[in-house]
Amino acid sequence: MGVSISLVVLIVVSFIAYHYIWGTPEIKQRVIVYAYNDRITGIDPSIEDDTGLVIIGLVYEQLLHYNPATGELKPVLAVAWNSSEDGTEWVFRLREGVVFHDGTPLNSTAVKLSIERARDIYRETGRGA
Repeated sequence: MGVSISLVVLIVVSFIAYHYIWGTPEIKQRVIVYAYNDRITGIDPSIEDDTGLVIIGLVYEQLLHYNPATGELKPVLAVAWNSSEDGTEWVFRLREGVVFHDGTPLNSTAVKLSIERARDIYRETGRGA
């Protein structure tokens, strides 16, 4: 019995000593796992109209967020916006300091190209935006 207790104490002391001498390993990367019970067909926000919409909201930011329960639009990348009376022209004031993953700043040209791309894909395929 005395040998068993001594062995347990030795193992515990060894683990504690290892922790204090070498420390805990530094976590260099954090991983997020998102489980979804359906097949994701894509994550291109210009063409996705299926289950990928769930993922898109986790990866991309929008100009505005639409709350279907209240019908309200809330600012995200656009901090202010207005439209012409006939709804054919929109002006968005963009949030400052926003950059893409590669460090390129968000600007009106990028937003315009993104909207035009979504519009053109919809006209060609009837899918997406």
